[in-house]
Amino acid sequence: MMLPARRPITRSIDYHLAVPIIPEQFADPELRDQWQREKGMVVLRLWSEQHRRTPIDVFISEPFGFAEEYARAQWQTISEGVKAPVIAYPALLKMKLAAGRAKDLLDVENLRKLDPYR
Repeated sequence: MMLPARRPITRSIDYHLAVPIIPEQFADPELRDQWQREKGMVVLRLWSEQHRRTPIDVFISEPFGFAEEYARAQWQTISEGVKAPVIAYPALLKMKLAAGRAKDLLDVENLRKLDPYR
């Protein structure tokens, strides 16, 4: 399948998909299940040249009770007039440990150095 030229997912804040798919593919639950099984995909990353310090990860399936974590989330400004919920620290650690990939385990090690509960 030929993919269209990359264009921002959200033009007003200039974020792009980090992998060569189109949003309609990500919306397909069967494809997301396949990516999880075959590639170990956990999230779809969005990136922006304009906002390099704030990539956005969108889960391909809910790794926790969404309503509970959404209620506990802290809202952070990612761009003028744009806020996003940020997962609570304990849930982030639990999620990273459950993923178990080397990158996630390194993230846990680094997050513990920044542990806000010490």
